Amino acid sequence: MRSVGRGLARVPFFQVDSFAGSPLEGNPAAVLLLPPDLRLPDALLCRIAAENNLSETAFVQPLDASPGAAFSAGPAFGLRWFTPIREVKLCGHGTLAAAAAVFAVGNPHSTLRFQTLSGELSSSLKDGAIALDFPVNPGSPCSAATLPDLDSIVAAVLYESDLQVEDVVYSQATSKLVVRVAGSGEAPLRRLRPASSQLLDAHDGSQVTGVSVTSAGEGAYDFFSRYFAPWNGIPEDPVNGSSHTILAPYWSQLLGNRPQLRARQASPRGGDLDLELLPDANRVNISGPASIVIEGTMLIPANEDEA
Repeated sequence: MRSVGRGLARVPFFQVDSFAGSPLEGNPAAVLLLPPDLRLPDALLCRIAAENNLSETAFVQPLDASPGAAFSAGPAFGLRWFTPIREVKLCGHGTLAAAAAVFAVGNPHSTLRFQTLSGELSSSLKDGAIALDFPVNPGSPCSAATLPDLDSIVAAVLYESDLQVEDVVYSQATSKLVVRVAGSGEAPLRRLRPASSQLLDAHDGSQVTGVSVTSAGEGAYDFFSRYFAPWNGIPEDPVNGSSHTILAPYWSQLLGNRPQLRARQASPRGGDLDLELLPDANRVNISGPASIVIEGTMLIPANEDEA
């Protein structure tokens, strides 16, 4: 970090397309590499995320609090994720982007450890991709008795699509709803055109903060999905890693307890995810490539008085 006057500081900044084999695909995330001695209030972190106006901005700091601690040295970091309106507990593409940025500045370790609101998450280089070690968050059957706004949410996310619902499950740990629809391949999901205003009218975000709509696989893919989270300020997340902590065990069970799955998120940008369930550890490896599209510095207030 270098001060530039008026309480501003230069902080290394990256924009990374996660789950993208080439630029301008997958899910873009911003990454700021904060020095260990810089402490920023949550309100300012949220304002920075709003300035970036991406689904998530990842803030990374070395756990080594000494002033000379470098991103190109140790393997352990703190990691937080903010949407344009709030902090979130778990973010897949933001973690992948954070790892890509740390590796890009010359970190020599093949595995990085991130301390997060969801515990320790590791990210490892694997066959030209980055593998994320995430907790499994299985969904449970859901009804209007446990989620009073269920019918309204489903009707809003499937608005004018003529898709038929086959199953609905809810993950309380992630506040995500999974709606499985009839049909296979990307085509059924391409018909989805939910309006954020309708979803926000249907539910206040007290129980559900994101909805994943999924369909059976076709060709090289075991299943497809799209993800909508207007309650977090994200009309549609192009490739959502954390929803696959629910989708992976869900589709594995439907497909005969298959431990390895290949998924595609059928958003307009699109992205591929390779999934490996580790049932003994109650974990799932979520793997994909990352493409750095912007690298530079961001000028931010360096103290609370400027926030």
